[in-house]
Amino acid sequence: MLSSLLEALDIDYFTGINLKKTQAKISHNLDIYIPTQFGTIVQNEQKDQSIQDTSPELKIGVILNNQFRVYLSAIEYKTELFKLKLVTGNYEYLIPINDNFRFFTGFHLGTFKDNMVYGLQIGSIYDITKNIEFEIGGVYSKYRKDVKIEGEKFGYSYSNRIKVKNSSSIYTGFNFKF
Repeated sequence: MLSSLLEALDIDYFTGINLKKTQAKISHNLDIYIPTQFGTIVQNEQKDQSIQDTSPELKIGVILNNQFRVYLSAIEYKTELFKLKLVTGNYEYLIPINDNFRFFTGFHLGTFKDNMVYGLQIGSIYDITKNIEFEIGGVYSKYRKDVKIEGEKFGYSYSNRIKVKNSSSIYTGFNFKF
């Protein structure tokens, strides 16, 4: 029964690459340890910050009945403070406008180390040829991520707990169907 169901599906495999520009909102909870002759004083500072990065994103997956896309994507963001490697599972519903152009909307869920990311995406796809697609879109993600950085600077030790709150991205890329 499963084999007859799979035969009825029109399956296209694809791989792709996007160039993604991302802006993320993070918060810092910084403890600075200041030694004195009477002991150590802990000075706490809290601050919100926006960071930006542009990174390539790789993806591989399937297109089912020219109506749904299911794929895995991988990207690495780098900042001055930390690196964040994400792998997400993505599902998108394709809305055909004509034979060569379609919109899509979908969601993603992923993991990195022992943490989680999830969010929504929208965009459009244009068929350049039968096997090559041009894609443009936007992504919003929420994170469950705390990064703890410890070190020493100017003779003072510190501990910085960084929480990635959310990010928004725009991207453009190419997909190759086979």
